[in-house]
This record gives sequence, C-alpha cells and structure tokens, in this order.
Amino acid sequence: MAVRKPLHYVADSLKQMTTAEIAAFIPYCKWAYSQHPSVDVSLLSSRGGGTEYTRSLLLTTTDTRKTNTSSAANASSFPSQGSLGAIGTVTTNVEIYQYVLNQSSPLFQTRTKVDNRPPRTYPVYWDGSTVRPMNQQDMFDTFYSTALTELADGTDQDGTFRISTDASLAGHSGNHAVKTWSVGVLPNGTIGPLPDGDPSLKVNGMVDTRANAGAYSIPSGVYGDQPTTINTYTILQTYSGLNPPATLKPLYIDANGNAFQYKLERMPYYNSGNNSVDDDLTYLSALIGKDMMAYASYKAAGTNQRIRYHASSGNIRGSQMTDTVLNGSGAYATHQFNTNNYTAAIFPNGSPVTQNTYTLRIENA
Repeated sequence: MAVRKPLHYVADSLKQMTTAEIAAFIPYCKWAYSQHPSVDVSLLSSRGGGTEYTRSLLLTTTDTRKTNTSSAANASSFPSQGSLGAIGTVTTNVEIYQYVLNQSSPLFQTRTKVDNRPPRTYPVYWDGSTVRPMNQQDMFDTFYSTALTELADGTDQDGTFRISTDASLAGHSGNHAVKTWSVGVLPNGTIGPLPDGDPSLKVNGMVDTRANAGAYSIPSGVYGDQPTTINTYTILQTYSGLNPPATLKPLYIDANGNAFQYKLERMPYYNSGNNSVDDDLTYLSALIGKDMMAYASYKAAGTNQRIRYHASSGNIRGSQMTDTVLNGSGAYATHQFNTNNYTAAIFPNGSPVTQNTYTLRIENA
C-alpha cells in the first residue's frame, strides 16, 4: 500500500498535502462519484439497452390489506354471519433492482480507458529525490479506498441510495434526476445524453396501505376495497448537488513536462464528432469520478471494496419498509333499510400490526 502526498501550489512554492488535507479530499472523491453512480437502485425492469448494466433483483416487497368481499340481504331477517364470505386480501408486489455498470460500458471504455490510463494522468508527489506522477493504484491507496469504505458505512454518503418516507428529504434527489453531462448507451443503441436513473419518474418503492375500517358503511353503500395509505417509501440518492466541495487543487505534469493545477468541475461529455464518450482528464471530476465509478463497479473486487446493495447483509440505508395490516377476523355489520330489506356484511377490523419488514442495505464486497 502506497499512500502518497500530492503536491499543490501555495504562495510561489510547492507543498505536500498533509494528512488532514488528504482526509479533506475524500468528500470530493465521493461527490465526483455521486454525479453518476455506477451502482444504483431502481424499479426499472431493464436499462441501458439491456447490456450496459448487470441487473439483479434485490428484494420483492408485498403490501397487504383486508377487503370486504360480500354482502347479502333478506326480506325478513339478517343473513347470518356464517352465510357471508370471509374478508378478502389484496396484495401488491414491488420489485426493487440493483444495476451495476459493466466494465465494457462506453462510460469506461473511452479514448482514455479507465483500466489503462496514460502516463502522467494523475497528481504528482515528491518521492524524496524527484517529482513523480502518482499511478492509479496510488490514487486508490491514498483516496479511493477510504472513500469506498465511507460510502458503505450506512450513513448518507454522496452517491449512495436509501429508502425514505420523505420524498423531499434534504440533501437527496429522486432517482429520476437527469444530470445533463451523463452520457452512455441509450436504449436504441446510440451514444448520447443518459438520464441518471429512472426516466420514467418511477421512484416510489413500496406503498404501505391498510383497510380504512371507518369508511365501510351499509347505509351509504360503501363495500369492497377501501384502502388508506400509511406510508410511501421512496428511493432516493444522497446528492449534495452540482457544485463540488471545497478542495485543494493538486498539480499534474503534462507531456511536455510542464506543471499545471487540475480544474474541478467538467464531466465526461458526448463528442458528436466521433459519436463517443470523451473525458478531459485535466478536470478532477472527470478523472476521479470515472475512477471511482470503476472501483465501485468492478475494480475494487480484489480488496472487497466494491459497492453493493442487499436485502439482508450490510448497513441499513434509510427507513425500513413495513407492511402493516389490520389483525381482526372481520366485523359483522347489519342495517335494516325497510321491512323487506335486512342487509348484512363483514367488514375489515382490528388493530394495525406489522406483517412484513423489508430493508435496503449497503456493503463493500
């Protein structure tokens, strides 16, 4: 493991980044990753033409509620409770998927492949006798490894996904957000601007409903399915925005041996001239963002630090999704409309209890 101290420019002199300054650079790495996470959570059943991503089913949630299924009327007396149908059940399933951007994606395999960076791509450091450029492994040891560990710690980290009952939770974006710099393989096979998430706006996960027992009424003719929504669980991405956190600008050396400061914000962009995805690696966001995407997706397999979501292992991300239901066996209700109409029904009743709990979790793998 080689932790380097990149050089930066301060008042006409070169300085090594301190341990504290290296630690302060980690949020920038996570922010760069958050602009287009390579591992995300979605309700889409297919994405990226079906080949750019590897899809896996994380969990299937089931919402359950009770319903009235029958009523009956007699001319001289109320139908007996035993003659009526039992209360029914309505279930709604929601499938939640993980999408992992494949190594073969054009977002990785551009004019400067993330797996084969050219010399002098990365910041320079002082090795005790000369100035040298860091390599990708140095970047991982110095910055990316810590950033990946923090991404999976279960707290709200830039670029990770969570479940929330608040669709407008501060510091988060719905998974339908379109970040205009994102480019990739569109469903028709061409390369162009790519919505970062669900363009269908389908960001709601499980919706917990229960029978509204107070709504049923024989006199008013209210029977059947009378749902009330208890909680709507939304898939959100922790996202601090387009503006990067304040950070030092380390130095790099170009092919002519000249030293420059990196710029911060330009992202990978669509080059219409050659119909490809290009990077300007003099911008830290393009360089570090693409590296972090690759390590989160596949490159950190050797150290078990890839980002992965699960239903049963890892750290909980956000709210647990609960399926609640009324626990009664049914309330027998009657009403006499007139001397020739004695009506009875069985309506849902009881106290709310939790029938199932579902959890989204994150871990390094």
